[in-house]
Amino acid sequence: MPQVCNARLIRYHLAIAAIASASIVCSYAQSPEAFVKDNLPSANAFFRNEQIRAVQQDIVVASAASVATYFDASDQRLEKLGWVRYEVPRNRVISGAAVSVFLIRIDDSQKKIEIAIRGTDNFDDALRDLQIAAIPDKVLNFPLHAGFQSIATGIFDKIKTLISDEQLKTYKFYLYGHSLGGAAAAILSMYLFQGGSEIGLVVTFGAPRFTVNEGTRKYQLLNLKTFRIVRCDDVIPFLPPPNFFGWSTGGYEANGNIVLLLRPPYFDYSIGIDIERDFTHQLRLELANGANHDKLAYGHRMKNYDLSIFRISPKVMALYTGGSLKPISYTMELQTKLCPARMGHDEPEQTQVNKSKQ
Repeated sequence: MPQVCNARLIRYHLAIAAIASASIVCSYAQSPEAFVKDNLPSANAFFRNEQIRAVQQDIVVASAASVATYFDASDQRLEKLGWVRYEVPRNRVISGAAVSVFLIRIDDSQKKIEIAIRGTDNFDDALRDLQIAAIPDKVLNFPLHAGFQSIATGIFDKIKTLISDEQLKTYKFYLYGHSLGGAAAAILSMYLFQGGSEIGLVVTFGAPRFTVNEGTRKYQLLNLKTFRIVRCDDVIPFLPPPNFFGWSTGGYEANGNIVLLLRPPYFDYSIGIDIERDFTHQLRLELANGANHDKLAYGHRMKNYDLSIFRISPKVMALYTGGSLKPISYTMELQTKLCPARMGHDEPEQTQVNKSKQ
């Protein structure tokens, strides 16, 4: 049975261009365990499940796309998957020169355009990228994180040279991104929406906050189509909160639907309620403790987001766990059971430290 399971999962994982370890998934999926008792009223649990099931496969596609943004320009998988890669020169958020990398895939038959934006190269860069205040945006007329706004503007200008005005008006846009790329993708969706384009879905992974309360309120309709995927062991999406280590943030707020990934098959979900605040204080303490740096860096990597998404993908859930996603209301009291240090590993001897920059 393990060999059959392993082969099936490898074939499926290649099909979605993901890179998680199929053997780990098999060891998990064959014997799901109830770690905690249900703590949600049945109506609330049903609502959470229905919201996620409606976009479950879309999130899998978005995860594979976000992984692909880290492929080298010469990687033949990009062409096979229909992606075209572009680079836009920019200044680093703190200092120096860099490029913004994004992928675009156009399906004329479905009038669909997908855009995936690469994120920050590593965890330390991500922390540095957050150390900047919001500035007024002339297009949206509310404050945005200055660094992310600059990246989104550069990509938006480039995209307008790649697609026609007719496509802008009649095609549906799907935007994805990890870390910094997720924040830029969300801002880009606002620019497109403001210009009259139709947004199909926005999916971000480990994206930091980038706008203030005014921005989240103004784009409530777009918020319904935005899904912020967050691992419970990733500190970046919870930043920057007001006065975090003295940072001047102007009161950043989270936007969209928040899907909190816990130990599979558990998850929490919220729209319009910042569930992250329930444990931001603990994450602040962990970030201040240098010994936890590797744990937090592990949680932020796109490869590890992809592993979590793969485990709750419809095909895996249907084949090996009976399709049983388990919504739960996450609290700090459940952290040890639902957000362990090795979340994503099932073998005790395996380390949580992944040296990949993704």
